[in-house]
Amino acid sequence: MNGNIFISCGKFGVALKLPPEALAMLFKEKGVKPLKYFPNGHVKKEYAVLSQHILNEPARLKKLVNKSIKFSQK
Repeated sequence: MNGNIFISCGKFGVALKLPPEALAMLFKEKGVKPLKYFPNGHVKKEYAVLSQHILNEPARLKKLVNKSIKFSQK
């Protein structure tokens, strides 16, 4: 969004860039994990790879995407 990356997709799934408090809540959920592009790569600290459960909830996914966009524009 306006040159700022807020989402990443790949073999790992779909990851969103989110503020620390949102990440803390998400990482408590089953299936949500930190983003690593490679098995031995470093963790992208501001990103969470979303679980399939979250991806199957359109309303919740939309809220998270909007939060990611706002956070990435700061």
